[in-house]
Amino acid sequence: MIAELLKVADAWHTGRLTGHEPFGGRGVDYFIDLDSDGRVLLVSPCCANREGHSKRFPIPINYRLGSQNVWIPLFLTGKAAEVFAMGVTGQNPTPERHAKWAALIRQAAAALPNNLLLRTVQRFIEGRTALADCPLEVSGAAERQQLLKACADGIPTLSFRVNGRIVIRDQELREWWAEHVKSQRDAVVKGLRRGEDAFLPGEGPLADSFPVILGNVPVLSFDKAPYKSYGLGAQTATLRLDTAEMYAAALNALWYDQTHSQRMEQFGKKELRAVFWAVSRGGSGLLDASFLHLVQEPDPLAVRDYINSVWAGRAREIPPADFHCALLMKGTGRFQVRSWHTETLAEAERHVRAYFDAIDLPSLPDWPELDPVRLSDLAWATIGRAKGKQKAKPPAATYSALFDSAWRGTAVPHPIFAAAIERQRTEMAGGDSQTQEFWGRVRARAALVQLYFTLNNGTATDEEAIMDSKETAILCGRLLALLDGIHNKAHDGKSASSPANTLYGAAAATPALVFPRLCTLARYHLQKMDEGMARKWEYGVPRAKRDDGVDEDFDGLAAVVARLKGASGGEFPRMLSLEEQGRFALGFYYERARKWPNYKKSDDTTPEDNARGDEE
Repeated sequence: MIAELLKVADAWHTGRLTGHEPFGGRGVDYFIDLDSDGRVLLVSPCCANREGHSKRFPIPINYRLGSQNVWIPLFLTGKAAEVFAMGVTGQNPTPERHAKWAALIRQAAAALPNNLLLRTVQRFIEGRTALADCPLEVSGAAERQQLLKACADGIPTLSFRVNGRIVIRDQELREWWAEHVKSQRDAVVKGLRRGEDAFLPGEGPLADSFPVILGNVPVLSFDKAPYKSYGLGAQTATLRLDTAEMYAAALNALWYDQTHSQRMEQFGKKELRAVFWAVSRGGSGLLDASFLHLVQEPDPLAVRDYINSVWAGRAREIPPADFHCALLMKGTGRFQVRSWHTETLAEAERHVRAYFDAIDLPSLPDWPELDPVRLSDLAWATIGRAKGKQKAKPPAATYSALFDSAWRGTAVPHPIFAAAIERQRTEMAGGDSQTQEFWGRVRARAALVQLYFTLNNGTATDEEAIMDSKETAILCGRLLALLDGIHNKAHDGKSASSPANTLYGAAAATPALVFPRLCTLARYHLQKMDEGMARKWEYGVPRAKRDDGVDEDFDGLAAVVARLKGASGGEFPRMLSLEEQGRFALGFYYERARKWPNYKKSDDTTPEDNARGDEE
């Protein structure tokens, strides 16, 4: 992995990464606007859209090794508690951190006495203000309190503008900071031995400590020194400082760049994130690999445009390139590489397209506004919904497995599939079937089941395959959805004890114990409807009478029962296996997703023929 990340450092978009750059692209969330006397005119967001991402600037960054466990201030940027002498509200200032931050400003001001921007920031420091005492660009009291709380939690990063000029863009200040970082590194290199490693040609200073990545994690650390007996002292493995710096710089660049990383989930103080990159074999540097973001994309148009991938009337050509993806878990003081794999760019794109095809589902007529199924939705659909307490989260292993299925086409682990089936049985009996969140989870579980059959068995599970199927389990699922619809229509949607709500688990596992009684009850429910509506539910809509122009019969209860009778030999199956229960779930979902057509209105039809139906 070190060798591959060195290639990233060499091919980075903005030039070769050395690991000791004085500036790095990080986010600035708010500007403190100062007048020439250092008074705060306004604290305003960098972006007009406050909901969007922070704006990225090449801000000053420190040269820091893992042995330096103390906090080091950033030059001209920082958190509110560091920048403001009295902190956020004036109640809980952090004088130690602010003193260090202010000392760096004074050091620069002493070296550059004629720099007006820096003198203005220095006047601001001596004003000893709190953020809460400054004018804030907010839309109301609620947004003001939200901003102050975020600043108290150390979330936004602030920088300065003086009379409209962004201070960190001043050339004189940038030159001073570059020389400052060089002196920091020179002091480190001065005491190091020289030698070689297995990654870079030639020799150079050998690292005795390592740069930090992901904010505060040493890129390498060891509990023991196994090579001590070979005369290497505390050195565990020979690694040049240049190698460690480039490796850390590449990993940091990938982690913080929104086109090369995707956050999966937060587990307390731990964060699971995927980093990915494609290196051109033709020597043209890194290629666009942002398509992997779409597995968490809630915008159906973005996904559709990617799947079509047509430009100027022809498919986009994929250049020859190696595609790499790593799942990293960042914790406190450590990070884990949970998985790392390599494919070609073309193979990765092919697998992602197949993934989207596999989880594609028709929308539910009752809930057409449901968002597309994201990878995190698949993970959350495998665990319960805790009420009245903190929700348990899906384990990192679930995210890792599903993510690998998305971009590598690997099989979905059977325990994940089994968990989805168990949740389906449990939640269908939960009585929440009138909520959008409930049906969103049903949809996510159906997508997960469909993904399982597509990747593990190579089985076709699209709408045509399901609705034309003569498989007993699928037909049983369709039958339950029809009986549930008939029950709800007969009770005007006011019954909380429909077949799906009360008997889904039993119908999916032991159809023979449930369906005979349900079919008997269906006759009573049909008799409660008006004649035209009952005939529509029982016999469907013939192709000649459909008003939607589709040239095929729309099956009703009788057609599904007849097909099931032929498939099962005239009897309901006594038991369905776990995989058959997955097929049952697909039949149930696709039947619920069918939109019932209306009868054509014509002179020779009765009012019952023109009955509108269930709007499904």
